[in-house]
Amino acid sequence: MISRHVFHVDTDTGTWVGVSAPFMGSLRQVRWNPEGADTGGSLEMTMLLNETDTGDGWTFLQKAGLGTAFVDTGVNVIGAGEKFKVSVRPGAASLSGKLYVWVGE
Repeated sequence: MISRHVFHVDTDTGTWVGVSAPFMGSLRQVRWNPEGADTGGSLEMTMLLNETDTGDGWTFLQKAGLGTAFVDTGVNVIGAGEKFKVSVRPGAASLSGKLYVWVGE
């Protein structure tokens, strides 16, 4: 079974952060669909093994230049009830778009 997480990103003043629901299985694909004009923004995805300890996870995906859409099928992260965090930093202008993350067993 495949499930999809959707994050609606809209920021112009600072880092936008979203946290997924707990997931089981592996992250299969990540797709960014920009809706704004900022070409300098950046994306970071971090696995949260223990939400109460910010140093307990690891960053598994980083992308820069969020002005164009991308698909990443090389993500190989497995979860057993963990969550992941999405952080999006705008560049010189506001940044908006949707991040889709597909998870499969």
